[in-house]
Amino acid sequence: MDSGSTGAADAGSAGSKDTATAADSGSGGGLKPGQCASEQKCKQWPCKAPGDFIGCGICMKVKGCQADSECSNKPNGICIYKKSDCTCGGEKLCHTGCTKDAECKLGQMCDADHHCKPKKCKKGSDCPNLFACYAASKTCLRKNCKKSKECGAGGYCVNAKCHAAPGNCTPLPP
Repeated sequence: MDSGSTGAADAGSAGSKDTATAADSGSGGGLKPGQCASEQKCKQWPCKAPGDFIGCGICMKVKGCQADSECSNKPNGICIYKKSDCTCGGEKLCHTGCTKDAECKLGQMCDADHHCKPKKCKKGSDCPNLFACYAASKTCLRKNCKKSKECGAGGYCVNAKCHAAPGNCTPLPP
């Protein structure tokens, strides 16, 4: 998880709605209560960026996999770690692999081994909106930011990365 600190007071207030405080205005202006960006911080709970996984609450003890070759029970089986699997020790599990770029997250491509990886690029225009081509890795990654105005019109700076929507003040699972 990227940000925010939670205190003991958060645990008992899961039924109430978190509000946020506006720090300044910018491209991320017009946020509603419970939404967050660089201009509006959450008071109690962490700011969850769009598409981020907030957590499990409890974990599962499982026997994981070590290599894609162990995942023949899944179509285009791949052995990967996903936060949403909620394994206690960070074990990798078998998942269905991708066959085309459209099955991957924005800014990613499907490689020959059925894994979603950051899209390769040579220049910024090779990447989707809100992404930049980083020279060190020659891949498209979300733009870094400090303020929403750095993300361009309609962009929001959530947890120091540019997104098309604001984040949400979200309680952690019990």
